[in-house]
Amino acid sequence: MMHIAIDARALSHPQPGGFKSYTTNLIRSLLDIDDTNRYTILLDRPIADDVLPVAPNAKIEIHDGERGMWGMPFREQVRLPLRLRRGVFDLFHAPCATGPLDPGLPSVITIHDAIEFLEVGQSRIRLTTEGVKRILMPKYSRMVQRYIARRAARIITVSSHSRDDLTRVLGIEESLIRVIPIAHSPIFKPRSAVEVDVYRHRMNLPPEFMLSMVSSSPRKNADGLLRIYARLPESLRARFPLVMLWTHASLLPEIEALVAKLELSHFVRYLHQITDDELVLLYNAASVFVFPSLYEGFGLPVLEAMACGIPVVASNLTSVPELTGEAAQLADPTDEDVFEAALRHVLECPERRVNLRDAGLCRAGEFSWHRTARMTLDVYQEAFERFKPARDY
Repeated sequence: MMHIAIDARALSHPQPGGFKSYTTNLIRSLLDIDDTNRYTILLDRPIADDVLPVAPNAKIEIHDGERGMWGMPFREQVRLPLRLRRGVFDLFHAPCATGPLDPGLPSVITIHDAIEFLEVGQSRIRLTTEGVKRILMPKYSRMVQRYIARRAARIITVSSHSRDDLTRVLGIEESLIRVIPIAHSPIFKPRSAVEVDVYRHRMNLPPEFMLSMVSSSPRKNADGLLRIYARLPESLRARFPLVMLWTHASLLPEIEALVAKLELSHFVRYLHQITDDELVLLYNAASVFVFPSLYEGFGLPVLEAMACGIPVVASNLTSVPELTGEAAQLADPTDEDVFEAALRHVLECPERRVNLRDAGLCRAGEFSWHRTARMTLDVYQEAFERFKPARDY
């Protein structure tokens, strides 16, 4: 039996994101399948009662601390390692790429991708307090990842592509890295036509539309998406308006300017800050999900869309082909004519959309959080056995 401490600070963060989704679903699934090992879930803020299940072999601890720009590094490098050293833990898991430089016990680190090191595209950041934070925090993150990756007992990443990038960029031995694909939340699934129609009416969505999830990150390729969309025949744009869901809308004015320049104002709509349940309904309401990303460590929105039964047209770069297999229409987003042709083919061919829908649902069914949790438990055991002789347990 192991006593495992998990850094779960991402659970209490108000904003959604990949780290929060990964940490939440992993811990839930670990507690579902494992009643042998003990777990201590370490937070820096309270969470709602329904975020995690009650389990006899798990307890939650809250260690509050400083806020502001330097609060996170202080909690991560001072408060958290002090707590780890006071406890009788066998293993520590840092699921969000960074963690204590010296946790004082064997550690497993999940590094989801190498995006911060590869700097795909040039970030556009305003010189505000938030902008300065967005400049400094990646520097901190890169420094910490380089250090702890060389000292971890095992490293988990979410795709073979990310493993190869981490091996090359960080100089990590491939033998220390375990590839464990993540999964979509179980809420992402086909919903009834009645539910979808009610949502469509409430949001004033058209009968057919294209959906894309974008952000201010250049790798999400919002500019390229609009140029690709502008290449479509006007008849297709009129039939399939583009709905852009923004995860971070700070640079929306620049995108609105590009939309106006491309004369797309009548065809493009923006959404921002919707709940997970609304996102499920939005996927279900869409005719096609478009994802021309330049770099992904995994590509979770693609999996969520497939799980909801939506045909996907996506990038053929980095980890996306590994995720989709043959279940999506893939094309090179750096060749906008080629990507437009692939998108147009799907929009003009109802039979192709039906085939992609069925293939996507089948492919999404191959991913589950219980599988992710079982594979993670195996990594915990590997790390524990590797260092077991070095300590008196």
